[in-house]
Amino acid sequence: MLPHTKAPDGPSVLSKALLLCWQIWEARNNCVFKDIVLHPARALLVAGRIGLDYWKINSCPPLKPNGFINIKWKPPSLDWIKVNFDGSVRGNLAATGFVIRDWNGNVRLASAKNSGQMSITVAECLALRDGLAHAIHNGWRKILVEGDSKLIIDCVNNVASVPWSISLLVQDIRVLSSFCEEIAFQHIFREANFTADAVASLGHNLAPSWLWDRGLPLSCSVPFYFDLVGPSCPHGFRL
Repeated sequence: MLPHTKAPDGPSVLSKALLLCWQIWEARNNCVFKDIVLHPARALLVAGRIGLDYWKINSCPPLKPNGFINIKWKPPSLDWIKVNFDGSVRGNLAATGFVIRDWNGNVRLASAKNSGQMSITVAECLALRDGLAHAIHNGWRKILVEGDSKLIIDCVNNVASVPWSISLLVQDIRVLSSFCEEIAFQHIFREANFTADAVASLGHNLAPSWLWDRGLPLSCSVPFYFDLVGPSCPHGFRL
């Protein structure tokens, strides 16, 4: 049994370590006795899901001290999926990425793309458009979209003028939105967008893109696990 915790912002380090060790031991037993070989990242993902469920049941509501902003990625509501998107520019070369997760925090789909020469604004808008298109293609119709580009979110929500460089992409996003039963676009701080940022960064080394179904590459496990069961953090925090 996990050590009981009243910590407002996630299971303790001991709880996380015990969860991970238990999953590694179970994977070893499956391999030795049942000849079932699983990807190493699965132990981390399963431990994260168990930890999140335990925390939801046993933790107290988060407290907000005066002057402190609690920033934390949160799963969407029941029967919704959440699309987190991000862009990355190195030199004058851009990459884009998105992560689609369900109400349990499970990754349903993720993608990274080497997008060539473009501005960070265009890259982020492209990432949103692609993520939304994949979500609709897979049959999801209740969608919450989150990104750390306030300009992109404000443009899509019709509260800011749309720059000409992204006008066609914004039109695409609005057309795609018409296929949804319910949809919302929400700005978040970058500290709640670590996983999408990590996925987008992978795009710089791809030719031209990659799609992950129900999982993430091992290099994204730290931000994924932090999103799932990590503590809330202040603005400016870095992994």
